[in-house]
Amino acid sequence: MLIDPADALNGPAANALLKTLEEPPATVRFLLASERPERLPATVRSRCRRVPLRPPGPAVVLSWLTQSTGARSAQAETALAAAVGAPFAALALLRQADGGEQERIVETLAALPEADPLETAERLSSAEPEGLLKCLYGWLHDLGRCRAGASPLHFPARSARLVELAGRIDLAALSRFEEVLRQQLRWATHPLNPRLFVEDTLLRYQGIFATSGGLAAQRPGGRRRIS
Repeated sequence: MLIDPADALNGPAANALLKTLEEPPATVRFLLASERPERLPATVRSRCRRVPLRPPGPAVVLSWLTQSTGARSAQAETALAAAVGAPFAALALLRQADGGEQERIVETLAALPEADPLETAERLSSAEPEGLLKCLYGWLHDLGRCRAGASPLHFPARSARLVELAGRIDLAALSRFEEVLRQQLRWATHPLNPRLFVEDTLLRYQGIFATSGGLAAQRPGGRRRIS
């Protein structure tokens, strides 16, 4: 019997499991999977044999990703970096749309803030909002790392562009936008208007750059856009 994640058991459930573990059926084996075993009650942990599992090396993961999805090695490397080494998260990224959506989103983000965010939103109109937000969140994390003098974690192949952009961001605006992004992720799977959702997100992203024109910029034709 598999219990995953075991640390999600509440008090009554853990107590019920403990009674079974004390007198287990002869033909039953329990497998408790947990990333935070310290959260399990000590009484439960004391009746279990701990078997640490380590993730496979990058070469093994990349081979598995390319075989599972048919993606190119470069695509698999990009997805694995974006997922910070998590194999199944990288697999999900590669399976989005045609497998190249991640690269398309990254290329689009790298073109901002110079590119017009509304025209950019048009190119990303078919992207899943949740995938876009997760990619953008990793991009922001890398911008913050580069601003602090560290190497990018999610998109190392874009290191040069990230370093360039990091010198132009407003750190206070970056922090505020990250908080907004965390809130948007909660309802990204069912936005009322996906196109407007993407436009709003990209306009807000443009607003973190000190040289992007502040909170309001002029659209062609004299109309204003709000970021």
